[in-house]
Amino acid sequence: MPEPVLYINGMPGVGKHTIAKAVQKQLGMASTIVSYHMHHDYTQSLTPEPFGEFRARYRRLLNVLFETFADADVERWAYIVTDDRISDHHGTAIANEYRDAARRANRLFIPVILECATEEHEKRLTSEERREKKARGANIEVDPHQFMVFRGLIGEIHRFRSPEELVIDVTEMTAEQTAAMISDHVKRVMREKRERVEEGLRKKAAKIQDMEYAAREMLREAEKLKRESAIEP
Repeated sequence: MPEPVLYINGMPGVGKHTIAKAVQKQLGMASTIVSYHMHHDYTQSLTPEPFGEFRARYRRLLNVLFETFADADVERWAYIVTDDRISDHHGTAIANEYRDAARRANRLFIPVILECATEEHEKRLTSEERREKKARGANIEVDPHQFMVFRGLIGEIHRFRSPEELVIDVTEMTAEQTAAMISDHVKRVMREKRERVEEGLRKKAAKIQDMEYAAREMLREAEKLKRESAIEP
């Protein structure tokens, strides 16, 4: 079975990428991190205006990623995706595309939703690390006032509400603590999935055995009838 797609969704500035790197270390499996900025910023560097050709190029990049989920050469690699999709029509549609692409590739899709209290979120938005990234040209928000206005307008982060989903309030947690919780969750979900698959295989094998037994009994009965009919006067 291919390794899973771990989809970490949360508001910008809550620490998704830092947490993803910590998860990568703790999971103990080959993996790669794919961030929203990887696709968005690269596309924007080619097409500055976020309209027309920008959307077409962004869509092509997403499709390439989705295709790699099903590539046999990388099926032993887990994908750790960081995103900030909200629960509007567009955000929900894109988030669901990640889920559907994982399912088509027979990968387990494990959503993780990160929440953070407003005061702590402001601190993280203005952290030294984010300001350094901004100074190096990263397309990220570091003005807490502007972002909090934006946060109030855009609504809630998208949730899948599936049995595999994990919701974490990271307000008082370090990246390492959050990563440990996520890693434990991923391993548990994967273990339960393997157990269900193995149970399904056992039931299938038992059903085949029952069918073979029934076929043998029918054959014996047919042979018995044949012998009885042969000795009749």
